[in-house]
Amino acid sequence: MSLKRKSSNTNRTSKRGNSHSIGKIMLLFMSMILLSGFWPAEVSAHPPKKVTLVYDAAAKVLKVTILHPSFAPSWHYIKTVAVTKNKKSLASYSYKSQPGDEFTYTYDIPALPGDTLVITAYCSMYGDRIESLTIPAAKKAS
Repeated sequence: MSLKRKSSNTNRTSKRGNSHSIGKIMLLFMSMILLSGFWPAEVSAHPPKKVTLVYDAAAKVLKVTILHPSFAPSWHYIKTVAVTKNKKSLASYSYKSQPGDEFTYTYDIPALPGDTLVITAYCSMYGDRIESLTIPAAKKAS
């Protein structure tokens, strides 16, 4: 009479399969944690890096140049540019995207020497940057 021993390989295989699945899940989870720390700064939400104002008194035009790098300018962009003159709200311009990392908007703004223009550029995701410009007196011809 021979005794046959039943193999328990099927149990070992299923346990091994479960441990592989758990290992894969843990590897994926750890990878996500590590990658989130190395995500490029341009992708994360941030206010505009720089706003530059230039006023052309003869044309009565304000040029607002904005530096706001964005990996996805259709959803992370400069949403609003607000203009105040002498502490009074003058205009607010809304946008649905931005044309590039650095761009210039031109606005017809009547201003006189001594007027102070304050521009606030708002990011669609986070923050804003405020810059001001006082219109200088006209230079006298020599």
